[in-house]
Amino acid sequence: MACNTTRKLVCLPAGKPGILPALEFLHISMMFVVILSTFNPLRYITRRKREDISASLLPNWISTANRYPLTDGIRRRPGLALVVLVCLSLGACQSTPEPPPPEPEPPGPVLSTQQLNSWLDAAQQAIDGGRLIYPRETSALQYYQQILALDPEEAQATRGLENIVEIHIERALRALSRGYLATARSMLARARLILPDHPSIAPTEAQIQLIAGAQRTELTLNRAQVNGTRVDLIRSLRELATMPPDQACRFKIWASTDTQGRTIYQALSEAANQQGSAAQRLRAEIMVRSPAGVERLCFENQ
Repeated sequence: MACNTTRKLVCLPAGKPGILPALEFLHISMMFVVILSTFNPLRYITRRKREDISASLLPNWISTANRYPLTDGIRRRPGLALVVLVCLSLGACQSTPEPPPPEPEPPGPVLSTQQLNSWLDAAQQAIDGGRLIYPRETSALQYYQQILALDPEEAQATRGLENIVEIHIERALRALSRGYLATARSMLARARLILPDHPSIAPTEAQIQLIAGAQRTELTLNRAQVNGTRVDLIRSLRELATMPPDQACRFKIWASTDTQGRTIYQALSEAANQQGSAAQRLRAEIMVRSPAGVERLCFENQ
């Protein structure tokens, strides 16, 4: 019997080694019945002896025709037995399509040392040029993310992303110290987009919220007030130096020079002492800027 070599065949009577399926077992049993029914050796001895031997040795389902008329009919018609045998033989050859082998996964791209060094150099040049995030195609962020897409554990690219976040955090705090809340929030939002779980993001956000909720009071000093007598300067700062008793306040002093800023700070401290508001040393930050002035930020005591 010719079998297609590209398909898995189960052919009887040769069969397949191993445990046969239920259908194969049924075919073998039926063929065995047909063969015994057709070529029954008991036909060559007397009826009496045949009945005795049949009763003692052979199973009842072979020798008793009245109980199983199908096998008896096959035994009396050898031609019919041959037809049944051929049909069973043909039916025993089943073709079962073999499942196709799984397709191998294509190998992923490999980051070569040359490509790694090229992208790291390009990222550093982008940082030096101020291209941290924009323009996207030539930004330091883009180069670091390309590296991490091929090698998520690459240490230099990971540290590069952290560096970009820290630069934005620094810019946010600088803007916050100058009173630019919108800029501070924008810098923080960019940092969060890059590494949402960076440890500096949560404290910076808390500080921005604290400054945003503070009571802000500003006083601009003209040249006459700054260059006048100390008494006049103290008088100008007296109202600003009166701090609410249930709040903690800190000051920012703007002056054209550091010396001028120290002069304003000393006058502010003396005015606070006169008002009884300087239970502790004033906290003030001096920034060089024109025109001169003082800003007071007061927060609710926690």
